[in-house]
Amino acid sequence: MLLLVLVSGCLDNTSNETDTEAVDQENERDEIPLSVAFIVDQQFFGTENDPSYMAQKFSEETIFEITPYPVESEEAMIESLRFGHVDLAMMDAASSWMSWKNYGLEALLADEENYGRTYYNSNAWVKSDSDIATYQIDDDPLTDPFSLFEGKKTCHTGWFDSVGMLLPMGFLLGLGYANVAGNPNDVESLLFTIQEFFDDEPTIPEAGTKYYGYSGALRCLSDGTGDIAFLQDSSVEDYCPDDDSIRPSWCLEEDEYTMLPTFGRSPSNALMYNPSFLDSEVSERISKELVDLSGINEMDQTLSSLFGTPGFVPTTSQQHLEGYSSLVYNIPGMQAYFEDPSNTGQVNLSVQEINIGVVGPLSNSTSSSFGFLADSISNDIGIGVNISEFENHFSLVENLSNGVVNIAITDAIPSWKAWKHDGMSVLASLLDEQEKVFSDSFTIVRSDSEFTNSTDPLSLMDGISPCFSGRDNPSTLLVAGSLVGRGLTTHLGDLQNSSIPEIIHSLFNSSYSFPEENSEFHGTNGALRCLSHGGGDIAFVEGNEQEIFCQDGSQPSDENWCLDSADYSLLPPIGSLPYKSVIYDPSVLDMVSRTAVLNSLLSLNYEMFLDNFTTMGREYTGCYDISIHKIDEDSPREACGSEILSNSLYSSGVSRATSQSLLGQISEIIGILPVQLINNSFT
Repeated sequence: MLLLVLVSGCLDNTSNETDTEAVDQENERDEIPLSVAFIVDQQFFGTENDPSYMAQKFSEETIFEITPYPVESEEAMIESLRFGHVDLAMMDAASSWMSWKNYGLEALLADEENYGRTYYNSNAWVKSDSDIATYQIDDDPLTDPFSLFEGKKTCHTGWFDSVGMLLPMGFLLGLGYANVAGNPNDVESLLFTIQEFFDDEPTIPEAGTKYYGYSGALRCLSDGTGDIAFLQDSSVEDYCPDDDSIRPSWCLEEDEYTMLPTFGRSPSNALMYNPSFLDSEVSERISKELVDLSGINEMDQTLSSLFGTPGFVPTTSQQHLEGYSSLVYNIPGMQAYFEDPSNTGQVNLSVQEINIGVVGPLSNSTSSSFGFLADSISNDIGIGVNISEFENHFSLVENLSNGVVNIAITDAIPSWKAWKHDGMSVLASLLDEQEKVFSDSFTIVRSDSEFTNSTDPLSLMDGISPCFSGRDNPSTLLVAGSLVGRGLTTHLGDLQNSSIPEIIHSLFNSSYSFPEENSEFHGTNGALRCLSHGGGDIAFVEGNEQEIFCQDGSQPSDENWCLDSADYSLLPPIGSLPYKSVIYDPSVLDMVSRTAVLNSLLSLNYEMFLDNFTTMGREYTGCYDISIHKIDEDSPREACGSEILSNSLYSSGVSRATSQSLLGQISEIIGILPVQLINNSFT
């Protein structure tokens, strides 16, 4: 891949008479002397692709006098233009855009690539037998192929390339598939984010390696090195053509590749110049000559060899690059390019204040603790933070969707519904008091039952009496979704118009009724109590309640219904249920703002309250920040991170998460259920 800069030869713009005469003489000879900077593989030297050979050939065939001039990077191209050391530079869209926004450089010509376009469609390509491809072609609105990107091995064309990195990441961050890891105002966070979201060792090749560029990224996918390749829409056709004589051996058959919907249109490469050093008359002459050459068929190969394009079209920065702004807006560090140049402070957040919604009613102590949470976040991000209380999860999610609140802290089922049906995304997950993100939905039976001797115990459900903690308990939905997915609802008519009781009756004893609220078989340990009393044959409980209530046969005085441990048997769990989620609307809360909130929440993990702690001969009482090894002995105990987590969020910590990583497991289980059942479960 050639990256080119046209470096000043005789285009020295001065106002003295001698230089004017020199320019006139050059015009009379109709010659335009220019030097071309390049980055090229060492393997090209001494071949017909050697820059010296290409420059000589181009000079012989045109009025341009080209001298090869080496540069090390596109950053060097920008600097050369910025300080007037070169006249022109052929650069990628990202470099062109940044040089325009940052230094006032301008686009003169746009690369008109092979399909007559001045843009490239950025797309992800996967193998057709992959789970991502299956999600793409199944026509199920709940199976989003982009949601499966997390944890996959990716194939990029190179570091900071538009099509191969910036547009895909801008898309994934902008729509909430991924969250920024690190400082949202630092471009270096992009690498941390890629490592956090994808496989921790992504394939980001350097120039000259076999996986560099478009052909390299496609090869990376084809040979199994990566799972996803970020390319153009035409890349398979361009680099794996039907002609076997020029088709690389690593190419797969065309139908073995599947292309996903486009991330966006990247401007093609642009020929940039600095208007402070290259006047309009000279630049217009260069533009006209190169455009004229673009119309000559015999020049296609020569232009491609030297400039990487068969032809140019006239353009301006505004016309060619402005649309790129919205595509890279969510890349860490890029928002600085949208700020007022006179603003030397931090990039501003997109909102005046953050409104966090929670489900009440809140006690006086809990409300006070949420006040400390709001103050902690506000101190970190520099704007006001409010806590709003809602009577149920349905109302909370609705107000998040309507923009009344910016962030919601809610349970797993409403979070899933908000994700799949309302377009919300997960920012973080809370850990329960056992420092776990997930709790299992267990199936417990008596040890002397027929279930313990069956290789497929869930097939024995027909006609038996179950024990559930409640009709709309999350574990009940997991059981219903799991057994419906197994095809065990043989007596059910229309699933989409069925209620939870109807689904359960079709699976179990048709006369079963859920326990009434406040009855002995309702709530946290009600299902296990039901089984222990003989009220049912199988109990579905959330969390390992055998250990909590009946470990080793020991039992509290008020839990005398427990049997000995040996009297219970665990069947395989139905699924895992996440604890609480922190969710947001990616169309409202921009990347910088939500990342600032995320980093503030994560900082709570590093604060613990020490009470009369002695070290190095001194006793301390206060909030210890393990990230900076300092103790705050002045602030109230309730303001310490560990206390905020425990008192307001009933949590032991905050963990980074995405929608798929946190909710993907239950999505496969409850996604089969009618949406009205999901709504009814958290009203």
